[in-house]
Amino acid sequence: IPDMARVGTTGWLIPEISVEGLAEGIRIAISQRESWQEMRGHCRQIAEEEYSLDVQAKAYLKLHMELIHDA
Repeated sequence: IPDMARVGTTGWLIPEISVEGLAEGIRIAISQRESWQEMRGHCRQIAEEEYSLDVQAKAYLKLHMELIHDA
């Protein structure tokens, strides 16, 4: 999901959706193997802070309240 990936912090994006693009993405990831542990930590931190059930529930509640208010 491109809007969730943070290139170099949580992962990589492939240049295009194709076999060649996937192969290039895998090459990039393998070449940066030394950063995997640090990325893993960033992924967990971001997931807990931005995508936890509590955060998502509050975002949906806020959206619903805005929609009701604007109706």
